[in-house]
Amino acid sequence: MVSKTKSDRRHRAKRRRKPKSWCMVYGLHAADSVVMYVGQTRCTLAFRLQWHLKNAATKNARVFVWMRERMALGEEIGIIMIEPNGVWDISEVIWIDRLRQKGVALTNMTAGGRSSPGT
Repeated sequence: MVSKTKSDRRHRAKRRRKPKSWCMVYGLHAADSVVMYVGQTRCTLAFRLQWHLKNAATKNARVFVWMRERMALGEEIGIIMIEPNGVWDISEVIWIDRLRQKGVALTNMTAGGRSSPGT
């Protein structure tokens, strides 16, 4: 069994104090700073970015294809917090819709929330 670091334990304890419906809404971007993917997480943003970078090597969802293309150009993929106190399956949908209405060509394949793959 892998031992947990103090940081992991503190993060989990902090997360347990939040309501079960709590999440952070985040965006992935490259050098041009345009958000190309919106997601929700209960993890730290650093952990979530590492998860995306790991999966970009093998998965073929649009977000991962976009990430590989930008990284091939030497650009770093960054993550920003869009909403720190979101509501699970609601805030993500609102932000995806809001950005699409502004004309942002997101790589999200669904409207977010429960319509996402794997939920």
